[in-house]
Amino acid sequence: MRTFFISLSLAILAYTGTALSISKGELPTETDWYLHVDLTQMRSTVTGQHLMVWMSDEVFDEIEGDTGVDLEKNLDGITVFGNGDEENDAALLLHGNLSGSLQADIVAFLESETDTLVKESMGYIEVYSFEDLHLKDRKRRHRRKSKNDDVDITVTADDGAFIAFGKKGQTLITQNRSLLETWSDAGGQLSNRSSNHSGALLVLEADRSLIQGGVKRDIGHRGPWNSSIGKNMEQIALILFDEAGLAALDVNILTSTPKTAESLHDVVKGLLSLKSLTLDDEPEISELLDDTDVNLSGQTVTISARFDPETLVSIFD
Repeated sequence: MRTFFISLSLAILAYTGTALSISKGELPTETDWYLHVDLTQMRSTVTGQHLMVWMSDEVFDEIEGDTGVDLEKNLDGITVFGNGDEENDAALLLHGNLSGSLQADIVAFLESETDTLVKESMGYIEVYSFEDLHLKDRKRRHRRKSKNDDVDITVTADDGAFIAFGKKGQTLITQNRSLLETWSDAGGQLSNRSSNHSGALLVLEADRSLIQGGVKRDIGHRGPWNSSIGKNMEQIALILFDEAGLAALDVNILTSTPKTAESLHDVVKGLLSLKSLTLDDEPEISELLDDTDVNLSGQTVTISARFDPETLVSIFD
């Protein structure tokens, strides 16, 4: 179930998802949503370095403190993705060649949190399966806390879950055994040769990309998807990248008809024009909107923003 997988991802990797600039060909054919963070680009670009300082303090230090696993220096990135039509759809990829000692640390953490860890082999790939994680007394600054400031969680996987250590720079965590077997048969990597089919997930690409994400309407059941305009949105895709030292954010919204796109364009344009009247107490967001443009092309509305990286980090804080 998606709820389990997201909880598991947060438990092991804390609050962030995903790695290395991704393209359609690196996602399974039926992918309906994904989030991808490129840690290599974060370490080597101006915008990324601002984000990396924040992630080091707020994410990786917490992971090491709670699990005993030091991931910061060993990962090139992380990708979370899934097919919204499947109950146990979600998967998480760790990008980077994890050392034997780091793999052992991860296994030791799982052994300490579950009674059901079982090792098996798929070819030359080591796979560990488990059913439940009992995450006791985890201090989480960014989660809802109990009165004594501790969090007591049991994460249940109805059909079990797997973590598999590949030999080609990918570690896979999933509840989907079919996906695991496909990944294993390919030598421990994902590939997709039919990513341009009708209805394929929209994936934005750019040089020096830091964060990419996309979602189809099929998996949205609440919130903006059910608004009068949202019901006519087909996909949303975003990308955050470094552009000459500035943080660059592009969001593409694909609608069902050009008329819907035109209506959405007018709504966003109107909201941008009103920012000075509504955001006096939110200077960071106001600054971001100052350099935000919205454009219309057929059935697609594109929102583009360029701003100082420090503004981005201040919004996260």
